[in-house]
Amino acid sequence: MLTPIQEFFHSGGPLMYPLLVSSVVALAIIIERGVFWLRFWLRRDPKLRRELIGLYVHADNVRRTRDEIAMVLADFVRAPDEPTGQVIRAERIVRQTRRHLGLLGLIASISTSLGLLGTVIGVSLALKSISLDDPGSLAGALAIALNTTVFGLIIFLPAYMFWSFFNHLSTLVGLEIEEAMEQIKSGARIRREKLARGVAVTQPAAASPAPAPAHAKMATAGAAAR
Repeated sequence: MLTPIQEFFHSGGPLMYPLLVSSVVALAIIIERGVFWLRFWLRRDPKLRRELIGLYVHADNVRRTRDEIAMVLADFVRAPDEPTGQVIRAERIVRQTRRHLGLLGLIASISTSLGLLGTVIGVSLALKSISLDDPGSLAGALAIALNTTVFGLIIFLPAYMFWSFFNHLSTLVGLEIEEAMEQIKSGARIRREKLARGVAVTQPAAASPAPAPAHAKMATAGAAAR
């Protein structure tokens, strides 16, 4: 005896098989992207990013961080006038955030198309059953039309929802990197202009040098006395 789910699947006809494959692939992509974004956000280092935008690079912090965007920004701070390598790395990060999104969007489109195709086939068979005065075939034809449509929509809704969500996150990452690079480039240009005019450049608080050891202070004082 078939369970309700099995009955639903079998009564939908042959189009239920490609829809089933599409649902499995879509679910796998959603899980993989979810794990990717969870790891991506856990590795974020907002404090280091703010320091880098302020043109302060602390080597120890950069070495310890697992934030890929912060690593790119650190290299960009060191060489703001030669951004080619950093831009390529930033584009690689954005591509990683968009991985499999094209396939997920395609599955969302295909699922609705297959559901609509099942509807057309089912209605066509239903009309044929009516013309032949065959009530048994009519019920099967209507099942094909309804079940394929429902299954297609069940796949489409979450696939499109997660595609939109992941695509939005990827866009935010790209904009964040672009904005940070522009701020770094602008800050570096302003600093060069101040130095060219002989204006003292104030370092960020985080970049304040560590106090000199006592023996270094004594040596400096002695040299001044001489």
